[in-house]
Amino acid sequence: MQLRHEFTTQAQKTFERLSFRKVSSGVYRTMVFAAEGTTLTDVHRFCHDECTRNTCCDGFVLNQNVLNGGTIMCGLLSYPDMLLCSEADWDVSGLAKANRICGAGVTYNKLQKQGQNINQLFLTLYLILSHHIDAVKETFVALDSSAVVVDSERDIPSLQYWIFKHQFSAQEAQLWCLKRCEEEELCHVADVRDESSVYFTCALYPDTQVCGAYDKPLRQACSPVLPQQPHTSLTVPVLFPQRKSMCLLCVCTRFRECERRCDEDPCCRGIGYVRDTQSPGSDLLCLTLNSFGIQTCGEGERTTWRVQDCTPSKVETGVYPLGWYEKPEPKAELTSVFIPAHGTLQGEAVTTLLGSDRKTVRQFLGVPYARPPIRALRFAPPQLAEWSVTLSSCLQPGAVESSATSEDCLYLNIFVPSGIVRSAAVLVFFHNPSGEASNDTPSLLDGSYLAAVGNIVVVTVNTRVAAFGFLSTGSTALPGNAGLQDQIAALKWVQENIEAFGGDPRLVTVGAERSGADVASLHLTSPSSRGLFHRMLLMGGSVFSPASVLSVSIAQGQAEALARELGCPPSSDPEQLGSCLRAAPAQDLNAAQTKLLSVSGPLQAWGPVVDGVSVQGKPSMALMNAGFHRADLLLGSSAEDGLISRAKRIKNFEELQGRADSKTAFYEALSNSLGGDDANAFVKAAATWFYSMQHSPSPAGYNVFSQALNNATSELQCLQKVFISIDLFHIVQNVLNLYFSSPIYTQYPIMTNVLKIKPRNI
Repeated sequence: MQLRHEFTTQAQKTFERLSFRKVSSGVYRTMVFAAEGTTLTDVHRFCHDECTRNTCCDGFVLNQNVLNGGTIMCGLLSYPDMLLCSEADWDVSGLAKANRICGAGVTYNKLQKQGQNINQLFLTLYLILSHHIDAVKETFVALDSSAVVVDSERDIPSLQYWIFKHQFSAQEAQLWCLKRCEEEELCHVADVRDESSVYFTCALYPDTQVCGAYDKPLRQACSPVLPQQPHTSLTVPVLFPQRKSMCLLCVCTRFRECERRCDEDPCCRGIGYVRDTQSPGSDLLCLTLNSFGIQTCGEGERTTWRVQDCTPSKVETGVYPLGWYEKPEPKAELTSVFIPAHGTLQGEAVTTLLGSDRKTVRQFLGVPYARPPIRALRFAPPQLAEWSVTLSSCLQPGAVESSATSEDCLYLNIFVPSGIVRSAAVLVFFHNPSGEASNDTPSLLDGSYLAAVGNIVVVTVNTRVAAFGFLSTGSTALPGNAGLQDQIAALKWVQENIEAFGGDPRLVTVGAERSGADVASLHLTSPSSRGLFHRMLLMGGSVFSPASVLSVSIAQGQAEALARELGCPPSSDPEQLGSCLRAAPAQDLNAAQTKLLSVSGPLQAWGPVVDGVSVQGKPSMALMNAGFHRADLLLGSSAEDGLISRAKRIKNFEELQGRADSKTAFYEALSNSLGGDDANAFVKAAATWFYSMQHSPSPAGYNVFSQALNNATSELQCLQKVFISIDLFHIVQNVLNLYFSSPIYTQYPIMTNVLKIKPRNI
C-alpha cells in the first residue's frame, strides 16, 4: 500500500521527483523523525533545504513507515550508482513470495489483513538531474560552427572516444566528453557527434587558433581549424579575453600594469605585451591569454627545413619588454590555523584526485603533540610539546638510519578537505610508516585521500613502538607503556585543538592496524582514555591478541636481553639498567632489538604491560567485568598478517648474528620469525623450497636468497597496499561519515562487503 502525497514545486526548482523507490548506494547521511511530532510535508521541506545547502548532495530519499509508532526518514544522496524499483516495473503480484529486492507487488486488502507485512507508507527519490551537466558547462562556451575553418588535409592532434548508446543518453555522453576535456590539460574543444546507431563519438582537440599569427594583423580574429565540421561543440573561453590599449602610459608602467591584470585573473596563463604595427598609431597592446595554443615559428635561427609558414610577423615583439610572457606556476596555497597556547600553524593546500574529480585538501604536517623523546626522555611518558616543524617516522625494528626515521617522532599530520562543514567527523589513525616511506615513496596511508573521499578531518599520528615505546622492567624507573601514553597524549591534543580545523571533538574515531591495533584496543578499557574517542576501528589486531599485554616477567626478560646485547654491565638495579639503555645510540639500540626479534618468534615482541595506570589489569578481565568504555567498534583481521614486512627484514639476520656461513642457523631464525613449529604450512613450504635448491651457504648464496625474497615480496607488498587502500576507502565511505544529529535516534544501514578483499595466506 502506498499513500500518495503531493508537494508543491515552488521550492523544488532544481529537484525532480523520480518514479524509483530505492537506491543501491550513495546515502551518506540519514535523519529520522517521529511521525507524531511532524508531518511528511515538513520533513520533505527540511530534507530539501538540507540538500540545497550541502554542495555534496545530489538528491534525497524520503521514507515513511509504521515501525515504532511511525517514523519519517530523510536520506541525503551523493553520486548514487543505481536506482531501483521503478513504478513502471511489471507487477508480479501473486506469482511468488516477496523475494525480490523490490518485493513482489503485494497489495493491501482491508478484508484480508492476515499475513500483511507492509510497513512502508511512502517512499520516493528526488534528484538534481541537471546539476552535474550545468556545473561542467559553466566552464565551456558554445563554439560557433560558422567561425570554424575545416581543413581535412591538416593533421590535427586529437583524442577520440566511443560512448555506447545502450549505456549513455545523449546528455550523459556530452557530460562525459566535457569532463574528459576538463581532465586533459591541452583540450580546448570538445565535439560530440551522433553518426552511428550504436555509439556517440567524443572528439577532443587542442587550441588550433594561431592568434597573433605571423601572416595577419593582430586585430584580425583567428578561427579554430578542425578536420571536419563540428556537430555539438563547446570550447573553453576565447584566447584573448582582454585586449587593453596602453597608449597613455610609459613603457615600464604599461608592462607592470599588464602583469598585474594577469595576476588578478585566475584564468590567465600569460600575457602578450606587443605593438601592432598596422594599427593606427602603432598602439601598444596588453593581451591576457587563457591558453597558448600550439607554439610554432620560434624566434631563433630559421632554416629552409621549416614546414610552417613563418613569414615575418605584423606584430612587433623583438624589443624588450615587448613579447609574450608565460605566467609562472602559482605557489602552493598556504593556509594558517591559530592554535591556542601555541600560536599560528602554517599549512599547505594540495589537490587530491578522486577518479575524474579533484578536491582541495589542506595539510598540516609535522605538528608536535609532545616533546622529542630523546636522551633523558627516552622510555619516559610524553611531555608537553614545544613547537617544531620537523616530520619524522618513528624508528622501528629493521629500519636503517635515514632522513625518514628518527627517535624524535612524536608528531601528527592533519588533513582537512575544502568546503567542510563545522563539527565534522574526525578519524585519528595511529600509523607508523615503514622506514622505506619518503617523499618519493609515500607511506601506505594517504590521509589527504581519506579526507577527500570521506569529507572528514583525518589525523595520522606517529607514536613510539617496540623497545622505544614499551621497554619495561616493571619498576618505577622503567614502567613501560610509553607508546600507549603517546596515543593518549595525541587524543588529548585532538580534543583540545581539533575544533580549530573544523573537526568535532565529540565525533572522534580511533583507527589502527596490526600491532598498532593491539595497542589502540587498550583504550577501550583504559581509564586514562575515557571521553577521548567515541568509535574505534581495528584492522589486523585487537584487545584479544596474545601480544596485546605482556606479563611483567616476560617484559623484564626482554629488557635484560636487550641490555646484554648492548653491552650494559649486569645489574639488578633498574635505575642503572635504564641509564645504560638511555645512553646507547638510537641506531645501536634499534639494531639490537631487531636482532633479538629475529630469533624470538612472532609473538615475542615488546608490548604494553599492566602498570596500574593506563593498563590496570588484563583486558579480558575488564571485558568480563564490563569495565570498558561504550563505543561503536569495527574489527577486521587477515590470516598471516604482517609476514610480508617480517620476511623482508629477516634477510639481514646473518649479518646481525655474525655467522653468515651457517645456513642451518639462518633457516632456523627464518622459520621462527615466520611462526616457528606452529607456522602455517604454506609459509614453511616457501622457506623449505629455497633450501631444497641446494644453494650455496656462502654470502653470495644469501645474496641470491635476498634478491629472490625481494622479488617475491615486492609484488605481494604492492597487492597489500591495494588491499588496505580498498579497506580504508570502504571504511571511510560507509562508516565514518554516518555521524549525524538525529532528532530521535541513530539509525545505521547494514554493513555488507566491508573489508571484503584480503590477501590469502601470504
